[in-house]
Amino acid sequence: MSGYTFLHCLASVASPTILTASGAFLSYKKWFDGHLISQVLKATFDFMMPLYLIFSVPKVYSRDDLWQVWPLLISPLILVPFLYILGTIFVRLFSIPPKMHTSITGIYSFASIGNIGILMVKNSCASFGSLAGEKHCDKAIGYICMMWLPFIITVYTLFIVGLRKDSQQESQRFFPVFLYYLMTPVPIAAMLANIIGMIPGSNWFLYNEDSIGFMFTDSAMLIGYCGILFSQIVVGSSITINLKKKVMLKNWKIAAVVVSRDVVVPGICLLFVKTMWENGLFYDDRVMAFTIFIGLSSQPAFLLMSFAGEFGLDVEDVQKIVLWVYITSPFTLALSSYIFFLVISS
Repeated sequence: MSGYTFLHCLASVASPTILTASGAFLSYKKWFDGHLISQVLKATFDFMMPLYLIFSVPKVYSRDDLWQVWPLLISPLILVPFLYILGTIFVRLFSIPPKMHTSITGIYSFASIGNIGILMVKNSCASFGSLAGEKHCDKAIGYICMMWLPFIITVYTLFIVGLRKDSQQESQRFFPVFLYYLMTPVPIAAMLANIIGMIPGSNWFLYNEDSIGFMFTDSAMLIGYCGILFSQIVVGSSITINLKKKVMLKNWKIAAVVVSRDVVVPGICLLFVKTMWENGLFYDDRVMAFTIFIGLSSQPAFLLMSFAGEFGLDVEDVQKIVLWVYITSPFTLALSSYIFFLVISS
């Protein structure tokens, strides 16, 4: 049975791996370059991903026992600060230069829940996945998208404080900077999605196939999912383009961050989810438990480097570490998912 579970986990990792490899090939053939990558990321985060959020989250509000989804809102508020603190310990342990502290701390705490997280949850609920046939699989995407708002608020708060310090811009007031980032398309979409979900009748209008609204939902979800696929292809393209760039950090420090991140972050997230599961806080909903685990332990978001760059910080070293985390991700995602399903059994 455990061997069968491992095959399911390998199957779930296959599509992110193939997408990443495709991106690497496109860059190798010089069909993708740095300019195209930046444009694809902009289109994804400013248009496609917001659409996906707006039309995914309201489905969660169709649950009769809506109050039971509170772990989706609370978990990012607990785990992200804990992983951030853990990251600050590691950057000091590995003697990382002060200007990189917050950026590299983000490798431990700034997960790509809207990319790897969605792909892994979707694949795990597919016919070949370990969650196939679970009661709440139809709401799995809504679950992970519902985590975006508390996740973004927590991440933005921590990183604005840290990056202001690293870039010696502490004279800038926190709230105007925080508000500036909060008023970008993804956070606005996350807030709007929750508001729509609370409107009576919105669930029928958006998800009932007999409703005229369903055609908008179907189209928006298709467009949004294209953005997720493109963003994973971009990861592979970035590996080919940037992996050979010279950086300041020594190789052993890069390796230390990658290994510690790949081991500790999934371990902490699994321990957190296991504790909640054993205390009945998921109400036997393995889909929700896996969503929280894989979403918050997934590989670092590329938005991390964009954040640091906007504060005038160099991101080449951070980028190289992130790329190595993605190179090792097929192994770490499959193994961590396998251990999850051994620990959190049906």
